[in-house]
Amino acid sequence: MNTIWLTGISGVGKTTIANGVKKSKLKDVVIIDGDVLRLGVCADLGFSLEDRERNAKRCAHICKMLNDNGFLVIACLNSPMEKHRQIAKKIIGENNFFLAYISCDLATLRKRDPKDLYAQYDAGLIKNMLGLDLPYEPPEKPDLTLNTAFFSEQTCIGHLIRAYAQWKIKKDRNEYSRSL
Repeated sequence: MNTIWLTGISGVGKTTIANGVKKSKLKDVVIIDGDVLRLGVCADLGFSLEDRERNAKRCAHICKMLNDNGFLVIACLNSPMEKHRQIAKKIIGENNFFLAYISCDLATLRKRDPKDLYAQYDAGLIKNMLGLDLPYEPPEKPDLTLNTAFFSEQTCIGHLIRAYAQWKIKKDRNEYSRSL
């Protein structure tokens, strides 16, 4: 099975899109949310770039185990550096890793602020915010880019499902032709 890895800064809609995809007709979908990982498996990690790399590695290993057991995994992780995503891709396997970059401009994110993170950052209560005092490197070659400032939630969900299905068909065809 495969992993759909959703990357983007806080508040762009990664989890919202993942939940919408899970509610669609796709079977055997497991969502791994970075915020939930930090409550348990990654509770010992902070928000430095080094800890974010460890977070991505741990998540990728969980994704690989679930993929090996027949589950489609949607991982919702900031994974801010290209290096983090490449590590995850190597762990999961290149042919099983679909990368979707979820983007949005900061002005829109500050208005949305579903977790109150941008307000907390502005008040000096938190630091290490991606796109503000920590860098975020957009993926070099994502399989899909979705801008949630321009597209509705339902449109993003539909685009992701279609792009993943096309990607999977192409990968399956390549696997089949190599086995002949």
